[in-house]
Amino acid sequence: MKVILFIIMMLLSVPCFCEDDGFQEEFIDFEPKEFKTERVKEDEELSEDEQALEKENELKALEEQNKKDIRKLQRIFDSEEDGIKRIEIENQIKAKEIEYKAKKYMIDWPDVTTDNSIQKILKEATEIKKETENLLNEFESLLEADNERFLESDTGLDFIQYGASDRSEELNKKGSKYKVLALMSETMNPYIERLQFFQKNYFRSEGNEKAKVVALSKVNNKYMIIKIIYTGELTVVHNLKYDCSNMSKEDFAATNKAGLKISPQFSVAQNNNGTLAKMLTGFYVRNTNTDDGKIIKISANVDEIYEIVRYRKIIKQYNTDKQ
Repeated sequence: MKVILFIIMMLLSVPCFCEDDGFQEEFIDFEPKEFKTERVKEDEELSEDEQALEKENELKALEEQNKKDIRKLQRIFDSEEDGIKRIEIENQIKAKEIEYKAKKYMIDWPDVTTDNSIQKILKEATEIKKETENLLNEFESLLEADNERFLESDTGLDFIQYGASDRSEELNKKGSKYKVLALMSETMNPYIERLQFFQKNYFRSEGNEKAKVVALSKVNNKYMIIKIIYTGELTVVHNLKYDCSNMSKEDFAATNKAGLKISPQFSVAQNNNGTLAKMLTGFYVRNTNTDDGKIIKISANVDEIYEIVRYRKIIKQYNTDKQ
């Protein structure tokens, strides 16, 4: 059980943006990141017509595989005489139908990168959040059905690995509940990872938010303290600690206020009412003298999207070892 919980924590951990007050010492070299589905990775060199055909073929293959899986389960259901086992197989059929709907929806996911605006990311995140909620509702309703009966006969399973290797024999021994859990894990992971991408990365804004350097203090050729005024919904003063350890003495000496261009960066956060909103989580600092850019984090309390928390709770609740 400890191994299972460790794997879950590793897969689902979301970095926290909260830091100690004072100068912000942690910075990120500016390298645009992207979240791509496997289909996007494979198709990015294809023409629009080729991509449309590839998508059509993928949809057909997905539908055919789903029908094949359900037919197989239906044959088992029809030949099974035990009432309890028939209910278990029926739940597996329902889980397969949920999986099909989830994977079909994923085919239409657009490519997203940190070059996208926070406004575009928020729109995408809101849609994914809603779809994730619907899928979790459907999976949980299956897991709730006769759960006490399942717990009497089933034992815990490291289902996180299901799909990565052939675990059919082990799953058959464990019982229906863990087959549903395994399918839920495999189906929902891409949704959870996409939501995490929106929360742990930094995106520009199309709004009128501005940041201006008002003072610059150089310290020991190792770092600079950049005092800025940020004008957004609120006007706030920030002191940023800019690492200069890789800068030559000449470039360090030549850097001045006019040569530093600052722009605010945002991540996806969740309001108390469950809606998503942008939150200021850092500043992109570009030194025009060296043409280097980096993101400097600021203190920000970014609450984890509820569906991520809920997914983790469902896994913990239903993946229970028999004591």
